[in-house]
Amino acid sequence: MLKMTKMLPVLAVLLLWTTPAQATGAFDIGLGVGYALPSGDMVRELPLAEQASGALAVHIDALYRYTHRIRFGLTGSYGLVGAGSAIATVHAASQYRMALGVTGEYHWAPFASQDPWVSAAVSWSQFTQQVTTEDLGKFVKDETVWQAPLGGEVRAGYQFSFSPGLYIGPYVSATFESYNSYKNTTTVGGTSATATVSVPSDDQTWHAWFGLGVTGRYGL
Repeated sequence: MLKMTKMLPVLAVLLLWTTPAQATGAFDIGLGVGYALPSGDMVRELPLAEQASGALAVHIDALYRYTHRIRFGLTGSYGLVGAGSAIATVHAASQYRMALGVTGEYHWAPFASQDPWVSAAVSWSQFTQQVTTEDLGKFVKDETVWQAPLGGEVRAGYQFSFSPGLYIGPYVSATFESYNSYKNTTTVGGTSATATVSVPSDDQTWHAWFGLGVTGRYGL
């Protein structure tokens, strides 16, 4: 009888851990905004910081509550990327990055007014650079689309409850990816030429984006 009494707290914790989310909402929708700084090389001997000064991105998460603490689902982001030092002086430049992946989250205090959480995602991403220059009186538009078929992102946040089902709070993030190919399209006077290039494995390197932002969550 004494052993059973000692086991009751353990059983209670296990029950909370594995009990599916109740009628308060089985799904979470998250919307956030953050700013990230680049680090590392896009490919060997091509520093990412020379191409990008930083990225201002919006992200959205659609998560299923497997338990009160554990959630998984889809995550996506779209961000405007500032020009780096190597392209900041060209006639016009437009850059953006998008990503889509699957993610999982763990929440330490899902019933409290303050809830720390962490997440890990596996994702695909694409970085597009559009640069316009002038050559002999003609505008030359170059578009390069970099592909990273497999990357990862980790986030850690601390959210506060503002109303039933609504949480808002800050987070930090680290994204890691490696480009294995790119497609370049050059347009001069209405004539375009496109080439798709695979990056040799010896030239493929990992680079990172380190970010800080704010996200909001609402339980459906």
